[in-house]
Formats: sequence, C-alpha cells, structure tokens
Amino acid sequence: MSNGSTHIATRAPSPPRYAEFAIYIDFEKGRGSPTRVYRAADLMIHALQNLDKTLCGAIDTQIEPILVSEDLETGSMKIWLMSALKITGDQALKDLNWRPVVGEYLASAKYAYIRWANKGGQSLVDLAHEVEALAERTGFKQIPDYSPPSFKELAGLAFGFDKVKAIMEPMDRIQYIMHSGESVECGIVNHWSPKELLKVNVS
Repeated sequence: MSNGSTHIATRAPSPPRYAEFAIYIDFEKGRGSPTRVYRAADLMIHALQNLDKTLCGAIDTQIEPILVSEDLETGSMKIWLMSALKITGDQALKDLNWRPVVGEYLASAKYAYIRWANKGGQSLVDLAHEVEALAERTGFKQIPDYSPPSFKELAGLAFGFDKVKAIMEPMDRIQYIMHSGESVECGIVNHWSPKELLKVNVS
C-alpha cells in the first residue's frame, strides 16, 4: 500500500499507480481570491471523505475510509487520491486482499453521486439503488445482503459539495476524474436548497 506521500510535478504524468481518482480544479486566472483554489480543494476532499463513509455503509459498517494523497499536479490543480481503508472487528476480512475492490467501488459510487448532485434528473432513490448495485458487484460478502445507503445522509451530503461550488468563480471548473479517465463535472451553478433536498429525501 502507498504511504500517501505528495510531490509536485511540472508536467502531466500518467495517473499514479495506486491512485483511484483525482480532483481537477481549472480556475479563471486573474479573477477572484487566489486562495479559493486551495479552499475548494480542501472542502472537496472533506466532502468526498464524508461521502465515502456513507458509501461504505452499503458494504460493511466496520470499514473506515481515509483519503490519502498520491500526487499533485500544478498549473490548474489536479490532486490524485486513494482510499486507505481500515476495518475493525472481522479478522477474516483482515486476511483478505479486499481493499482494491472496495476502493474501486468507492471511486465509481462517488462518480455516480456527483453526477446526481448536478441535478440531471436522476432521483435520489435511483442513485441509492445504483450505489447498491455497485456494492453488489464487488462480491465483498459471501451472502449478498447489501443495502442502499441512507437517503437522508446522501441528501445532506450535497451541502458539502455546494460549499465548494459557492466559493468558485463562474468560469472555474471542478472535475472528478477516475483512474480509467472517465470524468464528471461538478456543476458550479447547480446548487441545492434545503427545500429541494427535503423533497428528494422523501420522494
């Protein structure tokens, strides 16, 4: 497992071997506070960490996800990250190489969540079932008794991503990029109101 070290690169390298996804922030130069880029990166990492905790609940509540950095590319900021997963209680799982499978699941489930958070029309119920299907695909459990993550938690986590968007300038961009190259924009203008989230939570 990587030690999670961070280094600065002046060119665009291939994704680090152990990295599962990247946060890419392309900012409008010469406009707004320069600190917004670093604040946005910090808030985005915290939002993704909180999302991982909810997503892990669909597989096993004993899994504790912790994001660690694998690389940092300068210019427009790109931060490559991976989930350093820990588990408590189950010795059998500790003896298995389950971390890559769960890490891949978390990367895909975060992609699905950000796509939903862009308010493209997918319901929260559909998102939860998509996450459940991704969890089942891991084959993590001998008995496939997976369950969708909490609707309430999924809805509430949208505010964490909205905090990131709120400090960005209109021409800034934030992308979530998987190791495979698939990416999804975090729509800067797509904000949720408490009323909207209450509605999708109970629908």
